[in-house]
Parts: sequence; C-alpha cells; structure tokens
Amino acid sequence: MQSPLGQLLQKLNFIDSEGIKKDGLYLFDDSSWKNKFSVKVEDVLKKIKPSAFFINSSKFYFSENSFILFFEIDSRDKEKINKIHKDCWNFGKTPVVFIILPDELQILNGFSFNSNKGLLEVLAREDEKENFNFWELIAGNTWNIYNNSLINTKNKVDNTLLKNIYDARQLLKKLDIKSELANSLIGRLIFTRYLIDRGVEIDFKNAKFDINAFENLLESNSVENLYDWFRFIDNKFFDDAAERFFPIQDLELSDEYINSDCVGVLYNLFKGNEVKTGQTRFDFKEFKYYDFQIIPVEFISNIYEFFMGESQAENKAFYTPLFLAEYIVKQTVTKYFEENINEYNCRVIDPSCGSGIFLVETLRQIITRFQAINKTNGVELKKHLNNLAIDNIFGVDKDPAAVNVAIFSIYITLLDFQDPKEIKKFKFPNLRNNFYGGDFFDDEFISSWYLFKKKITETNFDFVLGNPPWGDVSKYQKKYLKYCKNRAKIEGFQDKLISNDEISQAFLLRLSDLFGQNSKEIKAAFIVTSKILYNLQADKFRAYFLERFEIEQVLELSSVRDKVFKKDGPKIKQLKKTTTGPACIIFYKYTGKPATQDNIVKHISLKPNKFFDLFRAFVIEKYDYKEVMQGYFKEYDWIWKILVYGNLLDFYFII
Repeated sequence: MQSPLGQLLQKLNFIDSEGIKKDGLYLFDDSSWKNKFSVKVEDVLKKIKPSAFFINSSKFYFSENSFILFFEIDSRDKEKINKIHKDCWNFGKTPVVFIILPDELQILNGFSFNSNKGLLEVLAREDEKENFNFWELIAGNTWNIYNNSLINTKNKVDNTLLKNIYDARQLLKKLDIKSELANSLIGRLIFTRYLIDRGVEIDFKNAKFDINAFENLLESNSVENLYDWFRFIDNKFFDDAAERFFPIQDLELSDEYINSDCVGVLYNLFKGNEVKTGQTRFDFKEFKYYDFQIIPVEFISNIYEFFMGESQAENKAFYTPLFLAEYIVKQTVTKYFEENINEYNCRVIDPSCGSGIFLVETLRQIITRFQAINKTNGVELKKHLNNLAIDNIFGVDKDPAAVNVAIFSIYITLLDFQDPKEIKKFKFPNLRNNFYGGDFFDDEFISSWYLFKKKITETNFDFVLGNPPWGDVSKYQKKYLKYCKNRAKIEGFQDKLISNDEISQAFLLRLSDLFGQNSKEIKAAFIVTSKILYNLQADKFRAYFLERFEIEQVLELSSVRDKVFKKDGPKIKQLKKTTTGPACIIFYKYTGKPATQDNIVKHISLKPNKFFDLFRAFVIEKYDYKEVMQGYFKEYDWIWKILVYGNLLDFYFII
C-alpha cells in the first residue's frame, strides 16, 4: 500500500501513475540528490531530513531559494513537529512546507515564523493543496495565488536576525560602545553559538559549555565572565593572538569598557527576545530561537552591511545578493572543476571582498573537490583544510571591518566540513597574510601592501571575482583617480580613458596590470553598473576594453534593476541607502592584443518574472540568450541597447 507521502506526491503530479518522479523531485532516502546542490545546502538537508523535496531544476533556472519540503510524520509528536518548524525557518530557503500527519495535512509558509507561537504561519488550507500541483508550480500560478503571503519576507530568518543585530548595535551605541567593539562582541557570540549548535563539546572552568551555560553567561550580566570566555576561545582556536577574527585589542576592560547593561542587550539578542524592549517573543524556555548550524553562513556574512555603517553609502559599496554570487561561482569555479576533473586547487581573489561571499562559495567547492579526489574525510581531511584555504583564498577590501567578517566567514566554512569532535581540537590558519585591508589601487610603498602585492603577483590565480564599488567616489577614495590618470597615459590617451571617474571601470582594467605575467591567464567576473555599456561618455572605454579584453559572457540585469538589490526585510534607515541603478555581470579575460574580433560573446538579458520577484531565481528563456561576435560590439556600439529587450533579428533588421 502506498504511503501517505506517495499518495500526496502522486495526487499533485510529482509522481506519475507509473511511479516515475518529475524532474526536481527527490526522496531523501534516494542518493540521487547528492552533489546536486551547494555543499551547505546539502549539509542542511541532511540535518533537517525532509521525507522529500522539490526544486525547479530546468536548464535555464538557477536558484537554491525555492525548496518545497515534505515531511511525513506517523504521530503527533509535538517536539518533533516544533523542531521541523524551527529548522525550516532557520533554513530560509523553503517557501512551502508540507507536514503530513496521520489525520491532517498542513501547508505552511517557510518564510514566516510566528514568534509568539514558535511555529510557522499557515500558508494554505488542506483543501487548497491542488494549488501546489506540479504543473501549477512550474507555470507560476501557485506563486500568483500566494504572492501576498510569500512576498512579505520581513519574518524570514535572515531579516529577523539582521534587524535584531541592528537594534542591538543601536542600543550598544547609546551605551557609548564604539561600532568596532559592538561588531566584535556580536561576531564572537555568533561564533560561540555556532559551536554550541554544532554540538562541539567544550569544557570551560571545569564545566560543559552548552546552550544553558551560554544563557547563564549572558544572563549573569557579568562583564568579567564574558571576557574570560573570549580569552579562552582565543587561546583554544588560535596559536597567535594577532590572528584573531573580530579583535578586541588585548581584551582589557580599561581599554574597551562595557558594562552589565551591554551584556543585557546581548542576552536579548541571542535569546530571540525583542531587542528594543527585552520582551520575550515566545513561550519556549529553551535558548535557541536561532539555530546557527542551519542558518547559512551567507546570511551571517550579511551582517557586514551593518558593520560598514555610514561608509557604505559614502564608498558606493553595497552587499552582494547571494543569488548573484552563486551564479558567478557556478559559471567560473564550478565549470573550472568540470573541465579539470583531477584538480582541486582553484586560486581566487576578490578585490572588493566585503563579507567574503565569493570566497566562501569557492572554498566550499575546493574542499568538496579535494574530498572527492582523495576519498578523504574526518581526521585525514582536517590535516589539509587550512592549506586549502591558505593556498586558494585571497581578498582585498578598503574597510578593515569587512576583512574581519570575510575571515570569520572562511573560518565557519572550514568548521562546516568537520565533525564536532574534530572542531574541538582545531586551530585556525593565519589568513591575515591572504587578506589586505586597504586600497586596491595602492601603488605607493606601504609595507603591508607591498608584501601582499608581491604575494598575489607570484600566485597563479585562476579567477578574479567581485562586486566592486560603483560611481564616482573620488571624494572618499583618491588613489584610483591617480591610477586612472596613469593608465590613460600609458595607453596613449590624451583625455580620460575611464569615463565620469567610474570606479568599477578601473576595477575592470586593474586585472591587466596587477598580476604580473599571470594577468593573461586569469579569468574575471565582476558585477558592475550597466551604464558602462550604454553611457555615451563611456564610448572610449568600451572601445578600448573590447580591443584588449575578451568577453565570455554578459548577464544583463537592467530590466530587473529595481529587484536585484531590493531590500525585502528589515525597514532600516541605514539600509535605504542603496543603489537602484541597473546592473550587469561581465565575465572576461585580458588578452593584451587586438585579436578579439571573432570571439563569441554570450549575451543573456534577464526579464522580470514571478520567480525572480519571490526567490531571486534566474529564469532564462531561449530568447534571452544570444551569441554575438565581439566584433559587432566594436563596430556597432548601439547593439548593447538592442539586446536588452530585443534579439539578433532586430539587430540584423536595423543594419
């Protein structure tokens, strides 16, 4: 007799009458889904153990943000059901959750958590289940029906966490705590919670340090106890205090004073209480509103937005949406490994690394590839983890706070690949030599930059990936203007080579003169403003760029310009200072010679669609994809505009 899960899946056409599953449907006990998704997503799926799950897996659909999870439960086990609710919410990537009980079918909104009840909100009634039929989902009709419920993502885990962190920092600021110290306190406590949620057994002061000990540590309002814990963690995971992430100088209270009120703010943050008021959100006595072994590190990394403070708006530096980072890494690092099946090293540098999202995704793939090639895990893998990071991951950012978060994100990634018993004995590598907290356009003799520049010049990089600042930021960053002037002079330009002092243009060119002999071997991908492709003042830059660089792909996002960097979550004044300019992604490499006429450029123009609005999912229709000789872009500068909404037939008709 078919199980209730099987009956439901067949009723909704995920399985046909002959028992054949539709593409995108996976049963948890079937290993066919392994290695289909990112390492972190697969790891979370193994933790929450859905009975089955579905995700659109068509050729031109790119996203890991729209899982539909099915849980079949044979009894009304309240504890088990509550855990499913919290796990799915912490996952943050599942808009629809089905819980199949012996006498009931629940259809829940995985994005919305009722903090008072500690449960997911109901999305639909049982008699509405046909709205989630396979064909309705594929056609997008389901999302039209439940658009209002799902589009309101203010209660998503990442938005809730970030809003609370913002509120906590504001309260700490009122208590005369400097931003740098507030960042360090929160970052260190997130790391502590990660260790606890992973089940890492740590003895502190002759007692097991678990979730109860963590609660007691903060509830005691003892500054001395808190700093004792920080010292203990530093000594446990670092051989050298200079290597610490989120440094707090020498941890002496006389230098950086916090009081019991500050500890109280931190208590409310991690308890899940309403930070502003301290009001308890729900009736659970446990201290685990958030689960940091499930919350993707990318969400944690987005705390960087808050760490940047006002400098974000000044420097025109904005966060990189996860879906863009995933797409870029799939088109670069993933393809590299597909073409080099015996290789596990892939050296990547991000010259505007921010929270390190590109580097984190790259490192995961590197470690996974190393595991597959060497058939290793556990203790044996642990021996190689640090070197895999040191040999392959490099970053630069003008904001030292960003570098701290990037290194923190790399450390968490290294721990994700270890069992709790191994983490207990792990020492973090010194990544400070792989990151530079300063200006990417430095050419002066600064000892730290000189040593870093020497290192990256001698490193045979495979990719340069990033989301550099946009616009004219000469008021805040002077050195790139000097670089632009010198570059124009070297290239024989009487006037400016770079238009309107656009800093992202400077980043595009910097690839060709920073990495020595290796410059012509490196491939790059940058998220830049689409104005580079259309602005009349940028015609000289385009002509030069097309002459000296080969473009592999352009993903044009102009038609969804208001959605790319859209803020769904916390309505915070600080976060309203964001760009609404059109964006594109350029994949390219430096040639150094005029031999790009016949190079084929893959041009993709993304169009507005419901999937993108809800899940930041790329749905690429066949008419959105074009292959164009680079010579056409050189000869007909206006073709860029034609290809945004038109196709090659339109171009041929005009010429």
